[in-house]
Amino acid sequence: MKIFDFAAHHKALKQNPNYAVHPQILQQADWRPGRSGHIFTDKASDEPFVGILVMHIVDFWLQCTPTGSFLESKYGTLEKAKYQFIGGRTHGKNGFDEDFARAHMLFNNIQNAVAVSHNQKDMLLDDQSIRFARNIFAKREHPVPDSPTASRRTVYLEDLENPHSLPISTGEEL
Repeated sequence: MKIFDFAAHHKALKQNPNYAVHPQILQQADWRPGRSGHIFTDKASDEPFVGILVMHIVDFWLQCTPTGSFLESKYGTLEKAKYQFIGGRTHGKNGFDEDFARAHMLFNNIQNAVAVSHNQKDMLLDDQSIRFARNIFAKREHPVPDSPTASRRTVYLEDLENPHSLPISTGEEL
């Protein structure tokens, strides 16, 4: 059994121009205004810049709420909702902690350069975490049926893959 070599992986990542702490990253990308905020954009292609950062995802902060996502239709449509997660330090994994701190400082400097107010809480929550959010939800053409309950039959994967074979609910027990 081969054990993952964090040091070798870290060394290889530091050579990647898309790694968040690569010395040339600011020559490749910049923040540009987007539809609902600024977007870190690749200067060569004008597409969103795809960066790499190794961090620990804080599992108790996975959110789907109005602060960055969907809770109820009164806050907007599901298509506009964002899924967000919080990343933090890797806790001593061969250089990744130092890289996280450098990336956090870089993001802080970029945020300060583009922010129009002093209320800068969206990306950097504190000194130990970075929030990422992305629109990932799409409205289905055919809704997934309700979860099975004691009064309904079990819904199998095949039923979900072929929604036209499901009986139409009449409000009565199936």
